[in-house]
Amino acid sequence: MAGKMIAVGDNVVDCYLDDHVYYPGGNAVNVAVNCRRDGIEDVAYIGMFGNDGKAEHLKWALTQENVHFERSRTMYAPSGSPGVRLIDGDRKFVGGPRNTAQHLARIRLTPEDLDYIEQYGLCHTSCFSSIEYELPEGERAENGAEKAPSDRQEKRTVERENAGETYGATEKTGTSTKIRLHLKTGELEILHERVESEGE
Repeated sequence: MAGKMIAVGDNVVDCYLDDHVYYPGGNAVNVAVNCRRDGIEDVAYIGMFGNDGKAEHLKWALTQENVHFERSRTMYAPSGSPGVRLIDGDRKFVGGPRNTAQHLARIRLTPEDLDYIEQYGLCHTSCFSSIEYELPEGERAENGAEKAPSDRQEKRTVERENAGETYGATEKTGTSTKIRLHLKTGELEILHERVESEGE
């Protein structure tokens, strides 16, 4: 299977409390790794790493899986470390520290990030990725999310489809970059097209 995909969002290490071991995780990381294992040739990840040994383990694991992460950020904080217990063969998450990179900061997608993301045919994110600010403001308000940064260089537009399941965003002068976020599946679709400016 050829193709390109990118995952944007969360990374953690799942700490199995009864076995005293931890494994790389986070929805976005898991999707990226599984897409690479399933045969997608070019897979990337953008997220916020901590600066501890667990973060280095996450980076090592992504490197072993041939997942690029060069546009990710590093924060001086511990990695997200949710606790996991096995109960009747099922995983049960029991919480973890709240002073982690995952809790203290949210990744802010820059115009350069969006240009990078556009190179990929498929982009995945999830409700755990804390990038709700990329949604149009009215939809952020409905979901209780914070306002978008005021210094964004793009003008946000709204395009609603499929009974509220799909949203569009982002216009730049000269080009239009539409980001469709499928809320039920967490899939993010990037569309790019030329826009004629006034007077042309």
